[in-house]
Amino acid sequence: GNREMDFKLNSDDRRIIAGCAPKDDRAILQCVHIKKGLIEVANGFVLVQKPIDYDGEEGILLAAKDLKTHKDCEQLRGVYYVKNGTSEVKAIGESTYILNTQEGKFPETSVLWPTTKPVFEIGLSKKVLESMLASLDKGTEAVKLVFHTKNSPVEFYALDESGTKGLIMPYKLER
Repeated sequence: GNREMDFKLNSDDRRIIAGCAPKDDRAILQCVHIKKGLIEVANGFVLVQKPIDYDGEEGILLAAKDLKTHKDCEQLRGVYYVKNGTSEVKAIGESTYILNTQEGKFPETSVLWPTTKPVFEIGLSKKVLESMLASLDKGTEAVKLVFHTKNSPVEFYALDESGTKGLIMPYKLER
């Protein structure tokens, strides 16, 4: 296992950085939060978490813009992050970087997860969702999704003047 303050992120782990809000005036939401067993990001509308092998008790905040520049080392199969002292993190990947941890407290996200039983679940393919988004006008900023039953298509409507609408067929859940 990892020592207390060491962890590795590969390119798939770092993909969740896209969930940060780079232009948000809340600096904390421009950070990646590393805490025991998890990497998490938020932007005020989306929270994304992914399990990682990290045993540290204290959370670490790193600027998302810094992590975006990192490239995996082939031998390490990722970027290895080592906490060097009180505020420095050494990132060893294709290149070596010294990062400063960020000040502040990441929001307590455990309270955000719903605790009620869901009405139903529906699987949606990532590829199909990307196709749906690509079909929208460039100026479309919002989409309404309408769910009926777990076996019915999901309706989508562009919330603009374009009149774009469509259906997303359910995807078989494998879990």
